[in-house]
Amino acid sequence: MSLLRIPLDLAVIWVVHITLTPPWTTSKGKQAPKGEAGFEVSLMPIAVKLWAYIVGLCEISVILASSYPYAPFAKNILALLVHRPVDSARELQLYPLSIFAYAVTFLGGYVRSSCYHALGPLFTFEVGIQNNHKLITTGPYSFVRHPSYTSGSMALLGALLCHTTRGSWAIECSGIFTSWWNGYMITGCWAFALVVASLVIGPRLDKEDSMLREHFGAEWDQYARRVPRKLIPGIY
Repeated sequence: MSLLRIPLDLAVIWVVHITLTPPWTTSKGKQAPKGEAGFEVSLMPIAVKLWAYIVGLCEISVILASSYPYAPFAKNILALLVHRPVDSARELQLYPLSIFAYAVTFLGGYVRSSCYHALGPLFTFEVGIQNNHKLITTGPYSFVRHPSYTSGSMALLGALLCHTTRGSWAIECSGIFTSWWNGYMITGCWAFALVVASLVIGPRLDKEDSMLREHFGAEWDQYARRVPRKLIPGIY
């Protein structure tokens, strides 16, 4: 068992939280398209954050209870959260893939925070133009036009990978992935996440580009020529 997973899991919870929490309140001068605040702005962040809190805290609780079995409530925690042989808690370790997952999550969180700082109060979860809106072309926005989507996807998919790979509580102890169709369940989780991400991100990218082009005109055209990629430098 690796106690090092505890601070890493806490960090993942924090990254998911900041990734899905608006850094600023919506400005009064905001011109948001009607109906834009859909599930991707209101319901989805709450659901994903709740998932991250629950799964992360379950894993931390099992690691602590297994490391200190004579502590108060340790047996109760293990009885509640370990639905495989108790020794399976020893499998909560760091493996190469889990280390990679943590790294992707933290890199995504760092870039996402950089986007918050670069845009300042201009960064909101709703698509729209604010009064005195400025075209930000520095920081992460000097590499791609929509780095917050790239970094947000990295953070969230990295967090999902942290908890769906060998060494995690969900895989080793939860009892969810114990039958022959484990692989199908994991694949389904990933497929669902990717489909939702593509359905949410694609239309928003086009809408943001269209609104910025209309508002800034030639200034945006020059920026788009200088930074032609939307999400991944040199690729897309």
